[in-house]
Amino acid sequence: MSTATAATPGFTTVAAPIDLPESFEAGLQRSRRLAIATERRRQRLTTAVSTTLVGVGGAGMLAFAALMVTLH
Repeated sequence: MSTATAATPGFTTVAAPIDLPESFEAGLQRSRRLAIATERRRQRLTTAVSTTLVGVGGAGMLAFAALMVTLH
């Protein structure tokens, strides 16, 4: 997008790409890395909890089966 300026007739200004400071770029990359690490941590926690629940459920089922056999 270009617009004519009143100070310099006949010239147009063009929006240049934003040149971000390196500190901003580094902060952005750090934020992305933290977001990825957080997501991976959440996935590991979900897997651990699911595995634990399946294990407890399996142990409970075995205990119930043993109780049924004992009481029969």
